[in-house]
Amino acid sequence: MEDDLLKLQNEVKALQEEQREMGERLKVVYEWLTHIDKRLPQRIALPPAAKGDPPAGEVPAIVTVPMEPGKDTTPDLEAKIGGIWLNRIGILVFLLGAAFFLKLAYDQGWISETVRIIIGVIAAFALLCLGERNRRRGFTAFAQGLTGGGIALLYFTIFASFYYYNLISDTIGIGLLILVTTGAVLLAIYQDARAVALIGLLTGFLNPALFVAGEPRFALMMIYLILLNLGLTAIVYFKGWKITGLLSFIFTNVFLAWTLLYRFNHPATGLPAVAAQIYFSIFLLIFLAPSLLHLSVRRSCLNAAALFLMVAGAATYYGLSWLNLHSDYPGTMGWLTLALAAFYLLTGCAALPTAQRDPRAYFTAFALAALFLVIFVPLQLEGVWIFVGWALLAALLGFLGPRLADRRILPGFWIVLFLALARLISTEWFPFHRESFRFLIGRPALLTYAFIALLLLLSRFFYRYRKEGNLPPEVTVLAGAAGSLLLLFWSLEIYRYGEVWAWHTGEMEYYKNMAQMAVSLLWGLYAAALIIAGFIRRLPPLRYAAIGLFGLTIAKVILFDLGSLELAYRIITLVASGLILLGASYIYQRHRDHVNPAVQQPPEKRDP
Repeated sequence: MEDDLLKLQNEVKALQEEQREMGERLKVVYEWLTHIDKRLPQRIALPPAAKGDPPAGEVPAIVTVPMEPGKDTTPDLEAKIGGIWLNRIGILVFLLGAAFFLKLAYDQGWISETVRIIIGVIAAFALLCLGERNRRRGFTAFAQGLTGGGIALLYFTIFASFYYYNLISDTIGIGLLILVTTGAVLLAIYQDARAVALIGLLTGFLNPALFVAGEPRFALMMIYLILLNLGLTAIVYFKGWKITGLLSFIFTNVFLAWTLLYRFNHPATGLPAVAAQIYFSIFLLIFLAPSLLHLSVRRSCLNAAALFLMVAGAATYYGLSWLNLHSDYPGTMGWLTLALAAFYLLTGCAALPTAQRDPRAYFTAFALAALFLVIFVPLQLEGVWIFVGWALLAALLGFLGPRLADRRILPGFWIVLFLALARLISTEWFPFHRESFRFLIGRPALLTYAFIALLLLLSRFFYRYRKEGNLPPEVTVLAGAAGSLLLLFWSLEIYRYGEVWAWHTGEMEYYKNMAQMAVSLLWGLYAAALIIAGFIRRLPPLRYAAIGLFGLTIAKVILFDLGSLELAYRIITLVASGLILLGASYIYQRHRDHVNPAVQQPPEKRDP
């Protein structure tokens, strides 16, 4: 009994010692939380410290105080407006005010051109030095505004020194601009400062707009824009700042459009069409370069901004080229369109190895190539070659869709195929010329047969790439379109054949009745042929089409032929149609097991 009591006392002492150690640890935690509470915004309210140490084992209560709505976001918004946006707007306003002041001082004769340039250089370097000093002090947003303003002012000063005032040669001025652009790019990348790129380089687009003096010197202006865009392109590639590339694209194309308007109003002093087209092509490559480099060098996917620039660059380039060339060189637009199609086709082939990583890149390039090919056909080709060009393009898209296993190509395939069909019907089937008509062997017939063969070949090609156990819907649509097109064309040929004979002989009623009867018989025989083919090939869709055509034939005979044909032709049509229907019924009865193999007819009972 005494041993048990002693053992119990030892256990109580051990528990008390453990409780005391736990209380000391909680005291340290309590002090640490109090220290954190003083340095952070008040999200946790701690109770006031009691006099003396808290009792051993007692955990201090921590009370959570809910934050007021908007209390956390308002200071952030205020800091962003006051510290960033006011800085950006202020530096732009300062640059504009300083530029107009220097212009006023020069106009009033207070300072010379040289002094004006010197003041600009000194002010630019002062802004750069102040920006770097404030960056090292930790005022990042304020420093970026000053640095960007210094770069913009340096751009304007050098540009004005050789473009407007001729204080230095053009070669030296371009060389200095190259140095400024390189330094700005390196500075923006080194400081990871998007504002330096936005304020510094993009402000360079305002120089030609604000300080146009006399007649523009377009060659130097284009070189200036090329240097600006090369710098911005480098920043977009290395840093991925989408807004920089988008703004550069917009500003550049606005200026290019202005050069065209200037030439239309001042033909003698404007930029020549050939030179303008060369510059347009250079800018197209500049805006496409970051996307190609990201795909081939960095092996990364393109973002939405890069895909937009690819499409918008092609659209604006083609629009500017049309305005630039169609009046002076109207015959070149077709070949330029073909060259663009080839260019984007090569771009898509170059991006094809990255299809697994980024399927949007090569698809966008191929889609642009197909679009330019569609436009090229009516621009450069004439007559029947427009139909041939669209049909071949549809065949190419129909080949690429299953081959690349990319169903996004198929909508373009159907659109181009419909264009080819519409061209065939509108220019070859109509209008009808009786003098040159040749029944079933004329040019419209041969082109129709070729188009039907193309549809069947495409249907066979889609069938080869079918998935296991599934018939692609493209096979049914293409094969059905081929069969329907053949039936319609033969019906139209029979009707026109009757019109030609009526025109030659003058017996209108006779040949009209013959043509109507022949069309009805053709439909019945065609339906019977579909039934036979459906049973031989074991294809239910053919049999369904035959039943539908039989229904259409019966409706034509009852609703039209009985009311318009003479009695003899009515009899022939009804008897022949009835025989065809009976023959079709016999074929169904004879091969009923192929329709539903699960249903077997019982054997006939024989008399004993």
